[in-house]
Amino acid sequence: MKVVSIGFKFAGIATWLLYFVRYSAGEVRVIRGTPYQVNYYGEKRSVKIKMLMEKVKQVLHISLDQLRTLWKFLLFLYLPIVLFFVLLGSMSRASGDLTLSYFTRDISAVGGLPFYAGVVSQIGGLFWSAALAICLFTYIILRRQDSKASRRFLLHAALLTAVLLLDDFFLFHEDIGPDYLHIGEKAIVLFYLLLCIGFLLFNINEILSSEFVILGVALALFGLSIFIDAVDLDEIDLYERFINDQLEIFLEDGFKFLGVATWLAYFARYGYQKIVSLDRKT
Repeated sequence: MKVVSIGFKFAGIATWLLYFVRYSAGEVRVIRGTPYQVNYYGEKRSVKIKMLMEKVKQVLHISLDQLRTLWKFLLFLYLPIVLFFVLLGSMSRASGDLTLSYFTRDISAVGGLPFYAGVVSQIGGLFWSAALAICLFTYIILRRQDSKASRRFLLHAALLTAVLLLDDFFLFHEDIGPDYLHIGEKAIVLFYLLLCIGFLLFNINEILSSEFVILGVALALFGLSIFIDAVDLDEIDLYERFINDQLEIFLEDGFKFLGVATWLAYFARYGYQKIVSLDRKT
């Protein structure tokens, strides 16, 4: 039953997300002349039972109309989720050692760790997710009313953010690539670097028309984090005098966290400025 509960929770989160995506995109339609929005409160404070029943009937009627229109959308939403859980169940059965809850429960619960374990990494993941949501949201808002350069920039930023988000969540360049796919960590980091360079070159004009200093600071912080991770500081003579292992971890993860926060701040300001300028035009 625990797995079923997690499955419903997962589907609920996905439905919640896509509802607000559709709402933001302006895809709320009028069905059969009946508006989706219902005034539940009359002008007077005391609502008569008859009026309340009419409102209930109206809501039920609208709900049925929406279900007739949206059932395909909901099917395409839930079918992949069901298949995903079936795949996880098959993997747990095939392994023999891993239960399905091993894939569905929180990492701290599976590992028996305290709630604050990896808190910085978790917050960093939230920052990545927020930046991705802002890029997609602004892209949807501007898709029919703004220049192609802005939409292309936001789409490329969303794709790059999604790649970095997945890498941060699943440790692709640290574990999956080297251990399972036999791809060296340096090769993966080089690929990410080329993606960033391509992102900058394809969108250089749009970047220069924005607050590019913030984006530059974010990239510089990422670069410092990668440098500390890649360079063998033990070979430096001054390492033992001024830097220890804890300080090295602090600097590497600290620069990365600051970089993600700055990345989020840049796209939050960029998206806000674009939407505000759009309102002024209209």
